[in-house]
Amino acid sequence: MREPAGHVAQLQTSGIYGWFAAFFAFGATMCALTIGLLLFPGNGLDSLWRLNPDARLAFESLGYWSVVLMLTVGTACFVRSDRTMVG
Repeated sequence: MREPAGHVAQLQTSGIYGWFAAFFAFGATMCALTIGLLLFPGNGLDSLWRLNPDARLAFESLGYWSVVLMLTVGTACFVRSDRTMVG
């Protein structure tokens, strides 16, 4: 028995959604890491700021709002990743 044409198209695009879900999950993880680095300065992970020292200065210049910004972006990435994985 033949499958409907829509079934084939759904199988072809399911891989794309997996990549989007992984991208948003990575974004949420990086936001969580940044929040941790901003809230707890001077820990062992501070060496990560050497990858982009200007980012540290930019986030510190925003003060408390940098944590609010990263929390908002991270939550949006997490929700989008979760909904993309579910379908």
